[in-house]
Amino acid sequence: ENMPKPKPVEGDFFTWQSPELRTALLLNVLGALHTFAMFILFAQLTILSFFYYEVADSISSLWRTYIPFIVGSLVGTLSVRIIGRRGLLTTRQLVLFSPIVCVVGLLVLFGFFPDKRYTITFYYIGFAIFFAANNIYATAYRAFYSVFADRTSYTSMLLGWLFINSGIGAFVGSAIGGLILSFGGDSSGTGCCTKEDQSCCGVQGVDVMIGTCALSLAVVAVIQYFFLPSDGEYESIPDKANSSDEERPFRVN
Repeated sequence: ENMPKPKPVEGDFFTWQSPELRTALLLNVLGALHTFAMFILFAQLTILSFFYYEVADSISSLWRTYIPFIVGSLVGTLSVRIIGRRGLLTTRQLVLFSPIVCVVGLLVLFGFFPDKRYTITFYYIGFAIFFAANNIYATAYRAFYSVFADRTSYTSMLLGWLFINSGIGAFVGSAIGGLILSFGGDSSGTGCCTKEDQSCCGVQGVDVMIGTCALSLAVVAVIQYFFLPSDGEYESIPDKANSSDEERPFRVN
């Protein structure tokens, strides 16, 4: 007969010797750090597109700002579906590799191209790659996290932690991104940026902000590589639809 898997005894979870507690803390720190990295840029996306990359030139054209977000999200969703159905990568591998792809997208966004045409082009390319990889990571991370949470006696509590770490990461990332940016600065140092004449005003600190985001994602990738549980530990989930205890690999139907 198929028997349910044993779960840890109540009370064992809240001791540092508990591997479940250490894994839960690790996963929540990773989730918060990834959300932090994303919102450093996402919260400032309108400012970047309007005053730095000059993708939008009026309020009515601000919709252009979110084109790479929509395209990247669609590409990321379709990629997860294809990878999941064909079993090309495990959930853990998706969690490991997607932050690296995010960093690749961020490298495109650095101010290497002074020509405006190239700046707008690379805005679309860089952010599309960034948001596609972010979508893949968010999907794989939550799948990995939910399997882990389901195998403890504190499933509801751990799922609540998931939203808490996302909220903390979004708040801190938005605040730090705003502190790094210096709007209205005059990069030429001539003092021409004034309240009366804003023709030479701009946004400073963009490369620092992008670099902070990339560094945070690199830290996530390194921590995951060395400390994330192995594939066999939380990679599969019981096929509840068939009421069987046999395990199947991660799939997105």
